[in-house]
Amino acid sequence: MAWKFRASNLWRGAWWRKQFSFDRLVGLSVLFVLLVVRAADPVVLEVVRERTFDFYQQIKPRQTPPERPVAIVDLDEDSLAAIGQWPWPRNIIAQMVTNLTKAGAIVIGFDIFFAEPDRMSPQSVAKTLPGLDDETRARLSAMESNDEILADAIRHSRVVLGQTGIPLPARRTDRIPPIPTVVQIGGNPIPYLESYVSILRNTPVIDASGEGWGVVSFTPETDGVVRRVPALVTDGQHIYPALSIDMLRIATANESLGIKMNAAGVYGVIVRPNIVKTDERGRIWVYASRYDAEKYISAKDVVNDTFDKKRVANKLILVGTSAAGLQDVRSTAVERHIPGVDVHAEMIETILYGQQLSYPPDATGVELITAMVGSFLMIVLVPVVGARWTLLLFLIASGAMTGFSWYQFSVERELYDPVFPVFTTLVNFILVTYASYAREERQKRQVRGAFSRYMSPALVEQLADDP
Repeated sequence: MAWKFRASNLWRGAWWRKQFSFDRLVGLSVLFVLLVVRAADPVVLEVVRERTFDFYQQIKPRQTPPERPVAIVDLDEDSLAAIGQWPWPRNIIAQMVTNLTKAGAIVIGFDIFFAEPDRMSPQSVAKTLPGLDDETRARLSAMESNDEILADAIRHSRVVLGQTGIPLPARRTDRIPPIPTVVQIGGNPIPYLESYVSILRNTPVIDASGEGWGVVSFTPETDGVVRRVPALVTDGQHIYPALSIDMLRIATANESLGIKMNAAGVYGVIVRPNIVKTDERGRIWVYASRYDAEKYISAKDVVNDTFDKKRVANKLILVGTSAAGLQDVRSTAVERHIPGVDVHAEMIETILYGQQLSYPPDATGVELITAMVGSFLMIVLVPVVGARWTLLLFLIASGAMTGFSWYQFSVERELYDPVFPVFTTLVNFILVTYASYAREERQKRQVRGAFSRYMSPALVEQLADDP
């Protein structure tokens, strides 16, 4: 009886040692470390993940809709050469607004802002131009300012004025900024939103004339590529919509916006009838398209009223610049150099045509679970069936992970990272294979050392190969 008990204990000990052999313990330890690293999500992993999504977009960029809903009035090099260096007198901008409105523009959004009074207004000229007689100076001072001319043109149109976030306190703090009401659903979003110290706005006379006010600033990723654009930002007290979001609000005759929250943060912005998907910080993933020259109208043609009115009628119009000297050039997943105003156009088109990308709330969990399952298969099977057959299984599993990720992107427009699960599975395959090989070699050396004195070399090698 005692003999059976000892044999049973020995058998159990051997079984446990086999199941939790050194090679498997190595694999489990490495898997645990990699999962902890992924949960911490350092910058290097984020960059690899984002560049994978860039690669997907380069293979399948967003298709420009046949009926373009957005046109861009471009302060291009030709316009600067024809009209003069920027900033232009604001009565010229007013003429541009009037011409666009007459042509049937639904909403005009400015990817520029007018933070200071126009230095070319008659009043400024009267104060600064030397040699004027008193009568001329008085007549100039009594004339309507260029800011007032622009404000009047804006009041007779539907205009969303641009403003930008800055890291310094605003100089004008004596007025409440004009902002739409943001209905908060499920919690306070301010701690999650991209934050600025203050918002740099337009002059009071211009600000008061607009129907909407949108923030034009956005922060590129660490490698300089614009992948996510905030739908809403904050200065710690108020919530401000992005230019594209407020243009959609005005176009759809909404007086307010909605922001939906969950336990992770922000997960959507409501611009009825559209629900805009965002990440937890209220940022929209940019599904980039190739540069489309047909989207652009030279600003000089709009000022001179020589443009094709069909290119403006019933469209949302953005006013921005491609001129290199004005330094509003960005990089997207598919274009190295593109005017910053084009990013706002991309956002409007993706929302209107339901082409948004999203990184689902369960994406991190799916990636971690997939990495665990793939790694466990390697850890369990390599010591049993060997590296050759397990390599075939690894290739099949990696293809399935990558195929799932591509399908979710190309069909569902959801972003799941295949790199981390495949990398984790590969690392475990290599380490467990090497550890198994090292263990077998160690066993063979032990057998050779123990029996080489008592048996022939051929029998020793046969015993070493099959203990």
